Amino acid sequence: GFQFVLDSRTVTTHVNDGNSLLTDPIFTKRVSVGLGFTHMPAPPYATYHQRRLVMPFKYSVDAIKGQYTYRKILDEVIISDIIDSDTYDEIYSQYRFNAGTADYTVGLHSFSDNSLLVFNRNSIHTVQNTVNLQGSVAKLLTNEVGCVARKSIIQVGNQVIFLSDNGVYGTQFLDEYNLRGTETPMSEAINETINRINKDHWEESRAVYFDNRYYLAVPLDNAQRNNAILIFNFLNSQWESIDMVADETGGVNKEWDIENLIVAGNGSARGVYAINQLGGIHKLDTRLDGRDRVVTSIGQPATTYSVPASITTRQYTLGAMDRKNWKQFEMHVESSSTNTSNFDISAETENPDSDIPLQSLSDYISGDSLPAGEDVSIRARIGNRRGYGIQYTINNTQGRPKIRAIETNGSISFRSTQSAE
Repeated sequence: GFQFVLDSRTVTTHVNDGNSLLTDPIFTKRVSVGLGFTHMPAPPYATYHQRRLVMPFKYSVDAIKGQYTYRKILDEVIISDIIDSDTYDEIYSQYRFNAGTADYTVGLHSFSDNSLLVFNRNSIHTVQNTVNLQGSVAKLLTNEVGCVARKSIIQVGNQVIFLSDNGVYGTQFLDEYNLRGTETPMSEAINETINRINKDHWEESRAVYFDNRYYLAVPLDNAQRNNAILIFNFLNSQWESIDMVADETGGVNKEWDIENLIVAGNGSARGVYAINQLGGIHKLDTRLDGRDRVVTSIGQPATTYSVPASITTRQYTLGAMDRKNWKQFEMHVESSSTNTSNFDISAETENPDSDIPLQSLSDYISGDSLPAGEDVSIRARIGNRRGYGIQYTINNTQGRPKIRAIETNGSISFRSTQSAE
């Protein structure tokens, strides 16, 4: 409902007389039960949650229009009124999660069951029952892990994925939404690559979810902007690619960056688009010829680069600590529907360490590249190379081949600690 009063300057008699009926009513606004309402406090970002806007509360609104005061509080958020982005109650709509300055709010995420997830730098919290703010409750989920990049937070079903100090976490919130920071990160298999992320600039990392994949743009090595995209495939629960744009020499193109990732388009145009610092838009995974077309300067035509691709398998150990004799390998390969394929093969053993060149795909199929749309199974001997473990590396030289399966055969070497006679 609403309330209104009559202007006392125009009414001097009973409210039912003619003057009272003709006067203009003055409608009153709802009065805060706390310290009063405030306007939007100049936030750097906000999240839409249950018909409200949630945002960091770092600045207070001054009496002078357009001016704000820094509150020196980095871990407090404030929630707007329902469907009113410029009305905020300073008592029942604000939440603070820690008393120190070492932990600050990095990102916000609207979760299911009327819960808001608050990602701090060193902890994660939840605010439940946000329909009635007077009855909402803030809870600590964990202080063992935090978030380093706001735009790396993505929800896939009941799983929330984000970039932390320990890598990419994929944590399921069940029952009471218990979260443990001691869980194994999703990125454990690519921990060597995660360690290459430039920690001075990783807060600018970006992520999206599309086509059963989690795309994460990060700055690797000494890059100050995102220059690589890590892709996790939910269908096989593995990291399937680390994508970087090359230059004329085959090295990393320092002129091309990923300022943001977005999912957009309709029909065949729908996909993941990378936005660079110049405003250029590039669609990912759209070409089938194994070549990149990128624009690094405003008003210049696209430049085409070959895509130097390589695959390194996991290390095979036969599930034992003993030294083995590695005898042969088998590989199932398929060409894409539009390109012929060829690649170089090598193997690496560990303890003792050795690099074993295994020729090219064409050497196993009469010296010719694999035709487009065809598949083949190749098998070759390694030569009884000894080692604790073995892994295989494939360096692509032509087309976009699919490696459907790799198998290696070996046996455990002589186990006795006594010399044989």
